[in-house]
This record gives sequence, C-alpha cells and structure tokens, in this order.
Amino acid sequence: MDQGFETPCFLVNLLEYENENLTENERFFRSKETLDIQVIFFPEETTTKRTEKRQIYSILPELVASISRVNLYNKNVRANSSKSVVVDNTAQVLASFDFNTISLFKGQYMERLERVGGNIGN
Repeated sequence: MDQGFETPCFLVNLLEYENENLTENERFFRSKETLDIQVIFFPEETTTKRTEKRQIYSILPELVASISRVNLYNKNVRANSSKSVVVDNTAQVLASFDFNTISLFKGQYMERLERVGGNIGN
C-alpha cells in the first residue's frame, strides 16, 4: 500500500516519557522528567545500496550531534546517553534525557477551616 512516503526523510519516535514528582509546595511543583527518543533517517532511494550507505554514513555524525542537545521548556538539555546504529539501510539514533522542571501551582488553593466556638468530644 502506497502511503506517500518520500525519501530522504526523518522519523522521530517518542519511546518513553516519565514524570516523577520531587516536591510539592504551596506555590510550585518540582519534578524530574525522563524522555527517550529515537530518530530514524531514511536515505534517498537510489539504484545502488552503496549510494544509500554513503548517504547514511555521511549524515550520521551530524544527526548524533543534533540529538545530543535539544531545547526543552526553553532551556538546552543534554542527552544522558545516546547510541547510533545502522539497521536495514536506515540510520537510527537513540537518546535519553533526564531533566528537572519547576512549574507554578495553577490550581485552586484549599480553604483553611477554623473551628468557631463549641468543644469537640463533649
């Protein structure tokens, strides 16, 4: 089935996302986020596999460098780990990012209840 797939192109997959709450305060939340991504490069289809391999190996160093730092939440985040492989005439780069975020509390605060008069337990 033809899906209109045109090469050369890139495919970006979000493999895993985790958000761990570290602190909860009246004014803000602090959390640790983990993000694992995969970027796949599909070379231009040519008559020879050798030409496709040449495209893959020429773009691979630049692709790894581009993925090693990304802009998330308006700050540059560096990958904790990355790995590049060539599989089935595609270049694949896997990268993992860990970073902390702080967000302001935007919800409604709980009301403070006060006892007015009377005794409890009598």
